[in-house]
Amino acid sequence: MLFNKGRQAQEGEARGRSTGRRSVSLALATLAFSLAACGGGQASPTTGAAQNAGGSTPVATIGQEAAPTTQAPGGVATEAPAASTPTVAGSAQQDTTGKVDRSKPVAVVNGENISFEELDTLLETKYGNQELTNLINQKLVEQEVKKRNVQVTDAEIEAELQKAREGFPGQDLEQVVREQLNISLEEFRDQLRLRVAVGKLLEPQIKITEQDLKTYYDANKQQFATPQEFKVARVYTEDEEKASAAAKELRAGAKTAAVIEKHGTKEGPGAQQSGETDFVPLQELGPDVGQAVAPLEKGKVSDPAPAAAGGFVVAKVLDKRGGDVPPLDKVRERVQEMVREDKLSTLAPTLIDRLRSEAEITNQLAPAEAAPTGEPGVPPVEGTPQG
Repeated sequence: MLFNKGRQAQEGEARGRSTGRRSVSLALATLAFSLAACGGGQASPTTGAAQNAGGSTPVATIGQEAAPTTQAPGGVATEAPAASTPTVAGSAQQDTTGKVDRSKPVAVVNGENISFEELDTLLETKYGNQELTNLINQKLVEQEVKKRNVQVTDAEIEAELQKAREGFPGQDLEQVVREQLNISLEEFRDQLRLRVAVGKLLEPQIKITEQDLKTYYDANKQQFATPQEFKVARVYTEDEEKASAAAKELRAGAKTAAVIEKHGTKEGPGAQQSGETDFVPLQELGPDVGQAVAPLEKGKVSDPAPAAAGGFVVAKVLDKRGGDVPPLDKVRERVQEMVREDKLSTLAPTLIDRLRSEAEITNQLAPAEAAPTGEPGVPPVEGTPQG
């Protein structure tokens, strides 16, 4: 949902990145954001999960497969329902432009047609109200932003895009957005614009105290730790018995080369990977070695573990560095930004609740749409924030 932090994904990236910067802008960590999660749903900024008014699935986060998106008024992409059935081999294909011909069946299965009308009816029945609620909520937010004359400059959007680029060094942001969120860079830019506008809309209600910063920092210190790097000795063996013998000799101080010569596998990927590394990030050691050495101190040897390439592996931590947590004063700006986003995560759904309660909404897919109650979910915004 809007401003939902996707905390677990964000923390994972923060621990694994090779710089001390925040890995990605909040928007990219959670987008494509969906206002369907607001207006009756509940969201938790600590779990990164949210459900919309119709009880739909959580919105996608980085690291998860993003659902297809549809285009909402104002150029804001919305999350479409994920397919629940596998693709049928031999079904009708799109042409090379990505368009479909609605004069033909949407699919043909062993000579039997499935029409667009059948598909449209199913989608409208199963997902129509869910997606319409999403569009209604987005329209309400767009109207509120326009009503209060909230302005977002191109420079502000470029700053957000730069944050996103810094989170994926060496990668093309357009490709990342397309693969992770299933939207174009222009759609992503439109979403950023609305997100920044709503942030300005809610800004007067955000009060951040020193205690807020300390509480968040104490609970999330590892987000701010410098990346850990390990120098390890790896010995890949053909079986667990040889791996146990290799571990015993490494613990006794034997030279890595001698242990490899005596117990190591002589062919295949294991033979190539056996040996001593220079300092490398934990994730570059591979899941088999990385998981084994992560909790170990310098000089310690792992127990034999199944190797990804087959056989077994043992590893000795020759040296390690990084993992230091800077004091709060050194990361105050980052902590303040994250606390602000958490507070926005809490305020966003109540904003939608208020807008829905004050609006006149006609919804053919939900005739029982509640009439306005006149009871705002959040206090009125003081003043008119400007860009």
